[in-house]
Amino acid sequence: MTGAMSRNKGKRADYCEPKTHGHCVGGTSSPTYKSWMMMRTRCNNPHYNKYSNYGGRGISVCESWEKFEAFLDDMGERPEGMTLDRIDVDGDYTPENCRWATLSEQNRNMRHGKRLLFGKNQTLRSAWEANAALGVSLPAVIRRVWRLGCDEELAITTPIMPSGRPRIGENHA
Repeated sequence: MTGAMSRNKGKRADYCEPKTHGHCVGGTSSPTYKSWMMMRTRCNNPHYNKYSNYGGRGISVCESWEKFEAFLDDMGERPEGMTLDRIDVDGDYTPENCRWATLSEQNRNMRHGKRLLFGKNQTLRSAWEANAALGVSLPAVIRRVWRLGCDEELAITTPIMPSGRPRIGENHA
């Protein structure tokens, strides 16, 4: 191997040698192949800048998915506008725990420092979105919970005063 392909081997997550699966053409990877490579990089490469959020906290790739063809058989082609998402953010990359999701679906499924029990176990963002009709902005909810130490349900359901300050602790009719 010569030229750009030999220089890039092992250095770029999207580098791809020509294979029979057809997802590598001229050293360029398909979106599905890039998703597979990044999944493996997040879990297996301690030098990756976000490794601590994946492999560093015990998230792994199932053994069968170490081969791209098995991943492709289980997940299919990556639909346009979608990315690989783990349904349980604390679970491994497995066929049962992964899906193709939109960016907004992924944002609702992100792991944040705090969780709340709001009818069912949800992220603060998804609980707020379910109650957004109450008119409280997400930044206001986050500020109430993390800066003011408010209960999550109260932070989401307490109206904003006309002055912009929350009426937390007041009785509302």
